[in-house]
Amino acid sequence: MVSLIIPSFNPVLKLPDTLNSLVSQTGFIDELILVIDHNHYDSFPKELISKYQVIFNLVIIKQEDSGRAKSRNKGAEVSKGDLLIFLDDDMLVEDGLIEKHIRHHKNEGSLILTGNGYRNPKDANNDFGKFLVGMERPWREKVKDIKNVTLDNFTFTACNMSIPRKVFMELGGFDVKFPDGEDFDFAVRALLKSYVVKYDNSLIAWHNDWPVIDSFIRRQAEYTKAKKIIFEAHPEYIQHFSHMVPKTMTGMKKTVMKALKGPLLWFVNSGNVIFASLPANLKSVIYNYTIAFNTNSNND
Repeated sequence: MVSLIIPSFNPVLKLPDTLNSLVSQTGFIDELILVIDHNHYDSFPKELISKYQVIFNLVIIKQEDSGRAKSRNKGAEVSKGDLLIFLDDDMLVEDGLIEKHIRHHKNEGSLILTGNGYRNPKDANNDFGKFLVGMERPWREKVKDIKNVTLDNFTFTACNMSIPRKVFMELGGFDVKFPDGEDFDFAVRALLKSYVVKYDNSLIAWHNDWPVIDSFIRRQAEYTKAKKIIFEAHPEYIQHFSHMVPKTMTGMKKTVMKALKGPLLWFVNSGNVIFASLPANLKSVIYNYTIAFNTNSNND
């Protein structure tokens, strides 16, 4: 039995698109568990039920805002499947995804499986969207040939992941201490305990998430804080992921970053004709500095 688990903080925004992209794969989903992680949407679950209950075997769980880790764990707790598949609520799933996840587990036994979780380049329709796709491109190229995930070639996301229920419970689920980066911690714990983790580049679910630069910076700042928390809780991870440990800025570099972060953000956000007329490669450089200066100085 297959349980598909989707946590959703704000189901009004992207969740219907995600569900619509799954309609063609209902034959492979025994139950679809939506964990609505907010208490402000009393009527929306009723709308979901009326539209999607006839399509999926739908289970809706509501709980107060508690974060992705708790939401995913709650979905696993109430699930009946022996195979758990996790998606985020802003994913556009390509045909065959669920069947491919199932086939891997039938053919290869007990493993943790993850796939593509990037943005679709075809959907980038503005300068910043194209920048985000360009930023992800080197990572997509780097990981596309990975089969067996290790601590040395690490790639993992829970936004497109499957795992036997038994293995999930053995690992204790996601660590609810971590407000972000909980899937990074989950996979590292699994590898350190010698569980098999695999990546399949053909498991495609695109992130339907196209933020403006302000919200992207806030998201990056949150993730940087989360990484600090994770490495403080698990200093043993640092020997494998020293390149991911957030650096504290000091001296002249910190002064320059604090001085320029506001003007740079204004420059790229103001819609002025000077920035709009710059070539794409120069815009990318300015976007990179704007994000780095704002993210790092916001976390000092």
